[in-house]
Amino acid sequence: MDMDTWLALEKLVRVSFSDFRSSIESIREEDDVVELKVQNSGTFTNDLDLSSVGMGVIPATGKVVNFPSEFVQVFFDGDKISRVHTLETGAGAGDAGIAGFVKAISEA
Repeated sequence: MDMDTWLALEKLVRVSFSDFRSSIESIREEDDVVELKVQNSGTFTNDLDLSSVGMGVIPATGKVVNFPSEFVQVFFDGDKISRVHTLETGAGAGDAGIAGFVKAISEA
C-alpha cells in the first residue's frame, strides 16, 4: 500500500484504539537501515471504519487487544526516512495478519 493509504489506516486505528501504544521490544541498526521488533496494543473504544478498503465498520468492543509482535525495517536516506517495510513474521503479523486482526477485534 502507498504511504497515504498507510497513514490514513494508521489514523483510523489510533482513533479506534484511544490508548494505542507501541512497545519496541528490540532495535538494531545496520548502515542506513534500522530494524525494530514492535508490539502494539490498545483498548478498542471507538468503531473502526474500514469501508475505504472494502471491509465495512467494525463496532467497538471496549476490550484490550494485544497485537502480535512484528518486525519493521526503516530505511534512511541521509537523515530522512525513505521507506518503511513491515516484515512478515508469521500468521497474525504484518500484512498477512489483517484478516486475523479484523477477526480478533470483532470477537474481542
